[in-house]
Amino acid sequence: MRSLLSRYALSSCAAAAMLTGCGGSQLPVRAPGATPQGRAMAAHANSTNYRIVYSFLGSPDGGSPTARLIDVGGTLYGTTSQGGSYKYGACGTSNFFGCGTVFSVTTGGTEKVLHSFGAGADGVNPMAPLIEIKAMLYGTTSAGGAYGGGTVFSITPSGTEKVLHSFGAKGDGAKPIAGLIDVDGTLYGTTEYGGTYGSGTVFALKP
Repeated sequence: MRSLLSRYALSSCAAAAMLTGCGGSQLPVRAPGATPQGRAMAAHANSTNYRIVYSFLGSPDGGSPTARLIDVGGTLYGTTSQGGSYKYGACGTSNFFGCGTVFSVTTGGTEKVLHSFGAGADGVNPMAPLIEIKAMLYGTTSAGGAYGGGTVFSITPSGTEKVLHSFGAKGDGAKPIAGLIDVDGTLYGTTEYGGTYGSGTVFALKP
């Protein structure tokens, strides 16, 4: 009987050695998908370094920011895809949450709406980040404009906005949702739809 138990113990040890080594320390067993305790403790420790700089209300200050911020001289600039001063059908009969904004915010939390989209043909629902070229900000709206296909716009840090191009005319693309880039003073970007075959475009635009 003792011999049988010894053989059983040896075979069990051999199987365990393939994973951790017989007699060595083993990791604690936990439920599948459970988060390791070390990670949870690290996340808790890091949370003391986190703070909310500004919370959006939706109207009139904007809502649903989808793009990254940019830093211009220590002030942050960005867009919200919804919210702002114009809502309840200004962006289409199904959009009751506002047409979006361009805003600035200091690192101390002072926010200012520079422009609310939805008035006329100025574009609606910006989803891409802004870029800055020689103290001028540039961006896109994913819809609106003269033809409903979105716009490329410029805006000064003080809030003077101008539409540079309206998408939706034949062949020029529609729905720019990605950010612009600057190459030697020319803006380049993409549209998700439109173009010769309806599957989107790459475009260049001189400011």
